[in-house]
Amino acid sequence: MATNLSDFDSGGRQIILHRDSRHGTTKTQNGHSLPISDACPLSQGLPMTDEHGALERLHTTTSGPRQDGRIWLNTYPVVDRIVRDFTLAVLQRLENRDRFQAWLEFECRRQNNLFLGITPSDRYETGPWNQAGQCGEYVLHALAINGETRLAVRDAFMVYVVKLLDLAAQPDGFDPTPLEAEIARLSNALLGRSEQP
Repeated sequence: MATNLSDFDSGGRQIILHRDSRHGTTKTQNGHSLPISDACPLSQGLPMTDEHGALERLHTTTSGPRQDGRIWLNTYPVVDRIVRDFTLAVLQRLENRDRFQAWLEFECRRQNNLFLGITPSDRYETGPWNQAGQCGEYVLHALAINGETRLAVRDAFMVYVVKLLDLAAQPDGFDPTPLEAEIARLSNALLGRSEQP
């Protein structure tokens, strides 16, 4: 059975996919064939629909560095590194508590703008997943946060910092094991994943 699906990329351009389940392929409007079996972690555990299938292929067909040096913001190692760098910056900033709250608000807002594709990045390339209605909606659901989708990533990083500070203030000393679980949880939510890499 063949179906045509459409979606929009981050630039607002319409993407049309032609899905042919008899041949196990999906063709983009540019004629690129993609195997239907290419699965995005977003849909694992969810019933497949044609819309999910279109989003899967749009979300996962390009990864890694681009020719212009920018890196796609759609793989676990990339997002994990961003969360770990943020964690280190938070722990280093704790010594200057006078300006910590203002810095934290700025950094969480910056992460929100990056992951929701609000502000273009010189270092990272975003895709259709990086929108409030996609990533933002999933982050709120996955992390059980009650908030607005347009600020979902900001709120997720704020909740993460509260957990980080609780772990850092343990009287028995710092145990990195729970922190690893929190890093994985946030990274997976930002990617639309429900499981560990």
